[in-house]
Amino acid sequence: DFRTQAAHKKPPSHWNSKQKLIIVGEQIDAETKDVASSLARNQLNVICAELNAYENSQEGRIVVVRRIPL
Repeated sequence: DFRTQAAHKKPPSHWNSKQKLIIVGEQIDAETKDVASSLARNQLNVICAELNAYENSQEGRIVVVRRIPL
């Protein structure tokens, strides 16, 4: 029943402890990077990445992913 399930919940410190926040955009601006850095300093698992796609007549579409250091 519901009361039994609620009693066996994990404490908040363990809930989603392996979850990540991934911010993706064509360009990560300075304000977004500052906010992400602040979250990372507070022990949140944050990654920023720039994702760009280009057309190449010889190879088709090329996707470039660049991880932004925080």
